[in-house]
Amino acid sequence: MLFAVLGVVTLFSLGACGPTPDPRDVVPYAELPVPEDASDEELAMTSDQLALEIGFADVPQEVTLGSDIRYVVELRNVSDETVSLEPCPVYYQAWGESGFAVSRTSYLNCDEAPPDIPPGERLRFEMRLPVEDREAVQVEGGLVWYLGHPGAEGDQRTDVHGAEGPRIVRPRP
Repeated sequence: MLFAVLGVVTLFSLGACGPTPDPRDVVPYAELPVPEDASDEELAMTSDQLALEIGFADVPQEVTLGSDIRYVVELRNVSDETVSLEPCPVYYQAWGESGFAVSRTSYLNCDEAPPDIPPGERLRFEMRLPVEDREAVQVEGGLVWYLGHPGAEGDQRTDVHGAEGPRIVRPRP
């Protein structure tokens, strides 16, 4: 099941359509939450960043309650210009269904990423989303992700991208 948040949902899964990414070319995850009092100016992104295409890879089919949903987001530069990661973009991720969802807004791990994405190239980021609420057990939710922050106007976030998400199961004794 897939749920839509804030607009059009585009399904894209690299794991099903192409090669699994080499773990060595994935920027590692870092916990970089956006402060609640961050201003729109602090969260603003460039038009080049907003034009990046987004895809998913390695979305698991099952995740144990109390652990993280781990997957990879790929940002592809389909333009003729180099896209800078300065300022470092904010992203929103969520998993769930209409009755239950978990979400997080964070910065990409730009400290460990190349400073820009050349034309025709891609950059992959490891993602994690903790699922700890017992209500999540047996939910078969969808995963959504976009560059931008909740409440951002259409010209300050990318389209929402989604995939069938994992089912959450109880830990085995």
